[in-house]
Amino acid sequence: MDNFQTWQRDRLMIRAHNHLGYLYWLRGRYNLAVEQYNFALEHDAHSDLKEERANVLNNMAYIEALLGKRQEAFDHINRAVSMRQVLGKRSRLAYSYNTRGLINAYNDDPMWGSKDSQRALELFREVRDKRGEGLAYLALGFAKRLQGNQWKLNKYYEVNVAVDFFREAQGYLDEAVKIFDNGGGGERMRLWEAYNELGSLFCDWAWLTRKRNDDERPQNYLDEACAQYEKSIQYQLQALKIAEEYGETFQMADSYDDLAQVYGDQSFLYIEMKRSDQARKSRLDAESYLDKAVEQVPAHYQIETRTGFEKLDKLDKSGGSGDTFLQILGKAHFWRSLFLFRDLGEKLVSKQEQEQTLNLATEQICLATAYFFRFSPTTFLLSRTQIHFTQELTKWSPGAAWVRSKIDEIEKKYNLSLDVLRFLSGDIIPFRMRHDG
Repeated sequence: MDNFQTWQRDRLMIRAHNHLGYLYWLRGRYNLAVEQYNFALEHDAHSDLKEERANVLNNMAYIEALLGKRQEAFDHINRAVSMRQVLGKRSRLAYSYNTRGLINAYNDDPMWGSKDSQRALELFREVRDKRGEGLAYLALGFAKRLQGNQWKLNKYYEVNVAVDFFREAQGYLDEAVKIFDNGGGGERMRLWEAYNELGSLFCDWAWLTRKRNDDERPQNYLDEACAQYEKSIQYQLQALKIAEEYGETFQMADSYDDLAQVYGDQSFLYIEMKRSDQARKSRLDAESYLDKAVEQVPAHYQIETRTGFEKLDKLDKSGGSGDTFLQILGKAHFWRSLFLFRDLGEKLVSKQEQEQTLNLATEQICLATAYFFRFSPTTFLLSRTQIHFTQELTKWSPGAAWVRSKIDEIEKKYNLSLDVLRFLSGDIIPFRMRHDG
């Protein structure tokens, strides 16, 4: 085989593995996607195909960010950016800037994420790449939403700063909808992404509006929060319709999960507004959507009493590592735990009912932890769950000894290891359970 034939073969193989990696990403099989990208890079070692290599590195970096592999993601995306700067193709460089923006946002730095994606948007406009513009709008909407959410970390002195970020996010996402709704075709999943992100934005915005009500108390803020939750629901339903139309299991499950979050949050707003019937209905809707999300997951992914992940280990040599089916199950248990912990603060019940609720909430958050850890030990979902575990059990449990005994009990019941929670139990201070009598 001569040099040209070798080069041509390697280029075809790199592209084939890169496309396979994309398909695995679309179906939520992240580790399998990374495996394909590594296969692609092996072929590039024989033929110096710089743009092909940069493209693979770009895509692999994004998946690594989703898995929480921060260092690998930044190493690979920075190499892709450097290569494309040398090659001088502005459109391709813009795609890497946008990917780096998303990676920054996923790694708790949405300000730098916004800067990279804004830089990408300017380049896309210069070269008249409408698809690229749409992707930059999606990334900017995501980053601005996360910037707005930093009010929860007390980064802003005024609520209006967060509101401004949310308004910017809405503007960018509306532009993304215009681009990806124009003709549909193969980009329908990007339209799903835009509607899904708009739904998440208005859910976060409603939570901010409720906080504003806590601080300032006028009733109209509660009414505004109600309207924002309804907007969130409508956007999520639009996203769900697209996912169902194309039969994309991961996107369907993600929409179901997000709808459960909105309805769950909405139910506690209705409790605050003393609308008990609406609160009950929203809570039932939340539980129903969590059930639908779980129904999308093949049975062998689920933790079983006494055997844990045994079925998954037998069917998958990787144990499901990097598979978003595990993420879906983890999120379902996470939201159920939070709903139950909130019940402890919102509902006036007997001591026995509080103890039962606390036991169930603790089991749910332990199961969420097991799923997230199996998905990826470095995912932000795991660290977020650990934070909630410490916060909620510090608030509601009798103390560290009780927590350690519950962990022992759940480990034995499901044949799991929960060491990632056990070491946190020392941070849980004794607290007498509150109850009505």
